[in-house]
Amino acid sequence: MLNFQDPNVIVQEIVHMPAVQPHSTFRIQLNPYSNRRSGEALAAFDDIFLWEFFTTLDLEWSVIRGNRPYRWTI
Repeated sequence: MLNFQDPNVIVQEIVHMPAVQPHSTFRIQLNPYSNRRSGEALAAFDDIFLWEFFTTLDLEWSVIRGNRPYRWTI
């Protein structure tokens, strides 16, 4: 097993690291919806999450308030 605390291993890892590129070559994509297909997929997952959250909210709230017993199947 590789010991990452060993100084020789640390030196080997540093030697094999790629050189840092200047900032002009970095392409940082801040908006996850800029690509149309990925944006549509993310929007669909958001809709599914919100649907699940709101449809189970009354059940979860009744368990939290103690009106319904907690069961492991929830």
